[in-house]
Amino acid sequence: MRQSLQRTGIWDAYYEETDPETRKKLLSDGCEMEPDDGLNLLRRDLWALRYTDPKDVGHRVDRLLWQCVNLLCIYRMAGPRFLRGNGGKEVRGAMRSMGFCQAEACGEAGRGELYREFRNAARRYFSVSSSGKSYRKKLFGIVSMNSGECRKKLAEDAFLLSAGIAERFGIQEELEPFSRAVKDEFFTFDPDAQALWDECASAHRKK
Repeated sequence: MRQSLQRTGIWDAYYEETDPETRKKLLSDGCEMEPDDGLNLLRRDLWALRYTDPKDVGHRVDRLLWQCVNLLCIYRMAGPRFLRGNGGKEVRGAMRSMGFCQAEACGEAGRGELYREFRNAARRYFSVSSSGKSYRKKLFGIVSMNSGECRKKLAEDAFLLSAGIAERFGIQEELEPFSRAVKDEFFTFDPDAQALWDECASAHRKK
């Protein structure tokens, strides 16, 4: 029982941590110290896929964080309904760098790990955005949003990443682990998440 709790604890810590290098150390410790549950190779693959720059392996990046921004751009730049097939192709292209294929090879357990990785990425996105000065800029960067405006903007991002993109391009099932992870993390991140979410959903239905 103690061993089971210890193993759960180290992986919980791994998925709670958002700093890439600290996560790398936790990943290494977990793989070396705990019995292999059949998912260690996937965890290593997801870490490398997320944080390694394919053009410069020595340069640390966060490709899931980037894809949050990229997916929002794809959604907002999508044109009329008859042209949205191109947007769907772009989303599927983005998904190839997000770990879907790697996780699928491990079945349901792999999808569970991918969901946890996506929640970690969403947590970092919300944290970085809410504290970042550039995220709060409006009116061509002249004026900054107040706290309430920033929370509404984050809620809109969360809603679009979780529901808007999947619905617009008709890929709800394909994007499900990511969509669910973003929503679940947002509801943990903001104490008024339900009210903000309902407001975004209402505005989305009117478009």
